[in-house]
Amino acid sequence: MTENIVSKIEELLKTFEEGLEKIVKREKDLAEYSIELKKQLDLIGKEMIKEACELIDESRLVKNFVFPIYNANYRVGLCC
Repeated sequence: MTENIVSKIEELLKTFEEGLEKIVKREKDLAEYSIELKKQLDLIGKEMIKEACELIDESRLVKNFVFPIYNANYRVGLCC
């Protein structure tokens, strides 16, 4: 999941750089670029929050899970 976040940030930075070049070359309006950048930041923020929530959910599942084990008599026992 962390790799996904890092790749999204890298993608955003590349897009940011390309957008600035277009503004300098007067190929894109600053207001238009600002709106596009905000949309991208919002999308990445939502994805980061979603992934963080999934990590929290996974950690709760592991913390509350009771692992079955086999004892010497081959009966199923419980291990916390």
